[in-house]
Order: sequence, then C-alpha cells, then structure tokens
Amino acid sequence: MVPFGIGMAATIRVGHAVGRNDAAGIKRAGYVAILLGATLSAILTLAVILTRVATVRLFLGEATANVDETVGLAATLLAVGATLFVTDGIQGTAVGALRGLNDTRVPLLFAAISYWLIGFSAAYVLAFSTPFGAIGVWIGLSIGTVVHATLLVFAFPVARQQTSPHMTVHEITPDVDPGPWLAGAQFVDAYRIEIDGGLDAREAATRMFAPSPRWVRTLVNLRNLIVAPFGLKTSGAGERATGGMIGIFPVVSETPDRLVAGFNDSHLDFRVLVDVAPAGAGQQVTATTLVRTHNRLGRLYLAVIMPFHRLVVRSLLLRVAA
Repeated sequence: MVPFGIGMAATIRVGHAVGRNDAAGIKRAGYVAILLGATLSAILTLAVILTRVATVRLFLGEATANVDETVGLAATLLAVGATLFVTDGIQGTAVGALRGLNDTRVPLLFAAISYWLIGFSAAYVLAFSTPFGAIGVWIGLSIGTVVHATLLVFAFPVARQQTSPHMTVHEITPDVDPGPWLAGAQFVDAYRIEIDGGLDAREAATRMFAPSPRWVRTLVNLRNLIVAPFGLKTSGAGERATGGMIGIFPVVSETPDRLVAGFNDSHLDFRVLVDVAPAGAGQQVTATTLVRTHNRLGRLYLAVIMPFHRLVVRSLLLRVAA
C-alpha cells in the first residue's frame, strides 16, 4: 500500500506540473516517486527476507504437524515473493506518474502482456515442467512484475516528451497507397511530427533508426530472444537493400521526400515509410507502417507487439526533432 500511496501522490504532482507546463517538474515528480517507491520497497524486502522464518513460525506455532518442513517451504516462498517487492513498488509508482500524464492505456496493455503472456506462461512452465513446483509460480509472478516495471520506466520519458507543445507526435489517418509497397497489407498506421530545419527522408530515417535508443534495443533483444525458437528473423541483414541498411532495416526504395525500408519474414512482411514535406516555416515528418500477415503466428505476433509499436514509433519520431 505504501507504493500505491506514493503513486497517487505522483499522479497529483505530475498532473500539477503538466498544468504549469513545467517539463522539469514533470521529470522530477515522476522519478522522485519511482525512486522513493523502490527505496522503501527495498527496505521492506530486506526486513521480510531476514525475518521470514520467524514470521512463518509466528503464524504456524510449534504444534503443527511436520512443522519444520512446512516452515521451510513457507519461508522459501516468502523469500521468493519478497523479491518482487522492489519491482512492484516501481511499477506502482510509475503507473501513478503515467496517470498524471493522462496515460492509462499503455500501463493496461503492458500489464496484460507482462502478467498474462509472460508471467503466467513462466509460472505455468516452472510449476508443472520443472522441479520448482509452488516456488515456480512465485518466480513466474516475479518475472511478470519485473517486465511490467521495466516497461513502465521506459514508457515514462516517452510520455513525458509528449507533453511538450513543440515536440508532439500525432497519430493521423494514413494517406499512403499500400499497393506499390506492400500489396494486400492488412494493417496500416501513421504518426507525424512537425520540426524545424530541413531534412531529407534519409536524414530523418537515420535519426530515427541509427542507432536506436537503449531501451528500444533492449525491447528488440527481448523480442529476438522470445521469437528465436520460432525461426523468425532478427534483422533484415542479407535482404535485398538497394539503399543499404539503416539500423536493422534494409532500404528498398528512396527519394529525397520518401524512404521505404523493411523486409519479409515467414510470419509477416512489413514496410516503414518515412516521408518529409514542407509545413509552414518547417517540415512535417510522417512514419507510416504497413504490415501483411501470412498466418496465425503473424496475427498473434502483430497483436502482441502493437502497444510496443505505438510507443516505439512515437519515441523514434521525437528523435527526429531532437
């Protein structure tokens, strides 16, 4: 409950800073809350681990049958459960900070993925397919909590940048004909940012993709680890690239105003179109994503990565304006 209370305070303080258009205040309120929640949770973790045996004996007493065996199992479960206190404190306060930025959809989607897709799956496998048994359930829950907390911490600076009136990424209705680039695409979305200065499409794409932010690289590495057993590609290296590579993406077409990158895989094909166009005294840069799925794996993959896709595209477009 302590991290929950800190998270509620973070919601209020971040919200007030947003109302003042105080970028430094938003950053300070969010990170102070996250750090405070993690610190207090770490103290509680240490206390629980050090007193786990005494705590269990206090509840069980000495008259319980097989008390030593029961105490041993319960103390182990308590120690494993205590390991998620810190990350639980982080995710509780980070959710509050994001709520102050009027962002509730991303934490919900991240929670569904972290706990149900990753945490539940890990708990099931560890509990029933390894000798861990009941301890495996708690380990799975801890894994889900770690993933959720990590994603929320990564999401906060992206959401924070969106509060700047000069660096806002807008989702727009795509105005691209998919036919020439990926005929039969079932999914199309587009995001746009307005910037100062004059960039061509390659310069804009290079700012976006080469190199990617550290947290994006972390997500990509996690993705590669998960999909490796399915034989999916981890990059477009080796694919036809008339314009070379930008990051992990082969460039398949390029003009000063539009760059098209992407590659085909067994589960789906995708293309990313980076367009630049004049906008008043500056420019607008638009990133359009086209996806054509081939099978159930492709459709499932697309559904799972969608919240990450939206977060990553917004973040990469903000790099163009930096």
